[in-house]
Amino acid sequence: MSIFTRYILSELLRIFGLALIALTFLLTVGFGAREGLNRGMPPALIVRMSPFMLPEVLGITTPIAVLLAISQVLGRVSGTNELIAVRSAGLSPMVVVRPAIVFAYFISLLTVWSYDLAATWGRSNARRVAVEALEEIVYAKLRREKGYESEKFVIKVMALDGKRLLRPTITIQTDPNQPAMVLRAEQAELFTDVKAGTLTIVCRKPVTEIGDARITVSDTLTQTIPLETPQPSLHRQWLSMAEIPAAVDQLRRDVEQLQLYLRSAGATA
Repeated sequence: MSIFTRYILSELLRIFGLALIALTFLLTVGFGAREGLNRGMPPALIVRMSPFMLPEVLGITTPIAVLLAISQVLGRVSGTNELIAVRSAGLSPMVVVRPAIVFAYFISLLTVWSYDLAATWGRSNARRVAVEALEEIVYAKLRREKGYESEKFVIKVMALDGKRLLRPTITIQTDPNQPAMVLRAEQAELFTDVKAGTLTIVCRKPVTEIGDARITVSDTLTQTIPLETPQPSLHRQWLSMAEIPAAVDQLRRDVEQLQLYLRSAGATA
């Protein structure tokens, strides 16, 4: 390896490393942490989730850092007339460009690996941590804003006494095709079951409304809400590179079965 090639590679690595650290920190802390706080996540939970978010963040920041490094180094080489000196020495400009191409190629392999790691390890563990801490998240947001909203349920309270919700109104809609269930109670408490992936709401003397129906319970009512939405097994976000060919074959078989069904349905019609 020539001195000039080592010089180009060392400059690329230096600028790439600085850019990667700065961009990753900006996305993880500046945007990820802010979004987590806006969603009511306590800082401790954001710190716990950060390692699982890192592979996906690196998949975004690594190509940008490579582009910045190559643009900076090659631009400086051209601006300081080093490229002219190389050509004056009878060397091809590829002496300058080739190290950048090789550098970008190997870094691109790391980018693919980071996406693979995000699919097989990062996203699933981030979801697990979020489910484990859901009770903490809900209580923290209820204390701060007297309300919490998610895709499956909405909780509004008059006040909190420790873990007891006072005069809560809870709207539950786990199925968009069914009418929502509205619970109004004197008191309620929340419990999460991490293994089952559920949130249990225990209401005292609730009034339940489902559509036009209204039911009053004089004692307690326990309502369980499933938290985990089944992850799409054939979605790229949840598949490693090794699993994609088998998933493609499965999709082809599904399409063939659907075509056979449509042909048979058309023939009988």
